[in-house]
Amino acid sequence: MPLDQHTPLLFQWFERNPSRFGENQIPIINTQQNPYLNNIINAAIIEKERTIGVLVDGNFSAGQKKALAKLEKQYENIKVIYNS
Repeated sequence: MPLDQHTPLLFQWFERNPSRFGENQIPIINTQQNPYLNNIINAAIIEKERTIGVLVDGNFSAGQKKALAKLEKQYENIKVIYNS
């Protein structure tokens, strides 16, 4: 069954060690070898009509949660979903 153009896309990220990211950084890996955050952002840009869900789990700081909220504001079709 093909995906409808409005079917949401979902990414998942579990971060065991959020402290390896800065206090006000998005706690999702984004390296040349593992461009996970870039993949999420690119999906949001390409699939403007779709909701891009990002299920995250980890003990994030207030600053990291604020950075995730800023990501949602910058890309209105991204919705961050906290597992805990």
